[in-house]
Amino acid sequence: MRELIRMWSHTQMITAFIVSAGLYAALLFVFAALPIWIIPGVTAIRPGNAIPPFTSLLFGPAAAWGSAVGNLIGFDILGGALTIGSIGGFIGNFFLGLVPYKMWHRLFKEEPHCRTVSSLAKYEFVVLTHAGVVALIIPYWTELVGFVPFTPLAFIIFFNELVSAAIIAPILMVLVYPRAKKAGWLWTDVMKGYQYT
Repeated sequence: MRELIRMWSHTQMITAFIVSAGLYAALLFVFAALPIWIIPGVTAIRPGNAIPPFTSLLFGPAAAWGSAVGNLIGFDILGGALTIGSIGGFIGNFFLGLVPYKMWHRLFKEEPHCRTVSSLAKYEFVVLTHAGVVALIIPYWTELVGFVPFTPLAFIIFFNELVSAAIIAPILMVLVYPRAKKAGWLWTDVMKGYQYT
């Protein structure tokens, strides 16, 4: 977890944070401006949810911060969904960017390029887990503050997160991961000492 603080001493990681937050905020804002609300003011269909696992596996801790800030700006502030539930959203979206790289870093030696069946299967396992984690955090908060009940929101967030991340993000990984690796933009290249197991 130290990398979440240490990343701020690397200019390239700060740039990765800005890219992660900006990309996520832009996509969330576009779909918040033309929302297909599931629960008005709380959650809508979010194709932008493919961005956190994608940027997480590229940029590691920069994507954790980027996902939290990107959601706050793009969906909550600009998208008109800023409520007491946004606190849980900030924490939940932080975990959207945290869980994929932490899991992959701890469990797998293969790179997350999604170009082989085994890499894709591992990626889908990570996405399933990260969707489950977020589907616990945000609804727990919204029920705790009496905003939205846990159960319906947990199911909505889980499936909303899973569908976008499981379908769109692997395509992005296939297209971008080799280029990011070649350019030296993977977080494990920038922050020496962090490698896949």
